[in-house]
Amino acid sequence: MVNTRDPNKVIDTFQAEIARSLQDWRDLQVKVNERGPLAQRVSMDAFTRVAVAFEGFRSDWHLAAITKRVSPMTWWTFGEAA
Repeated sequence: MVNTRDPNKVIDTFQAEIARSLQDWRDLQVKVNERGPLAQRVSMDAFTRVAVAFEGFRSDWHLAAITKRVSPMTWWTFGEAA
């Protein structure tokens, strides 16, 4: 049997990355006094990290879910049971 990832673990990893990104954003906002161009860059960096994390999450979760239980995906793709 193929070593499959648990889709729930992928969700946990994604949530941890979001929490780290938000905490970094909060910490940096305090350091740059929440104003000006540097604060805007800090916000864009945090947003970019979340967006990249989401794309990785989406890909990893779909792969984990499909390999965990392939028959619904086979039916949806080919119209037949695995």
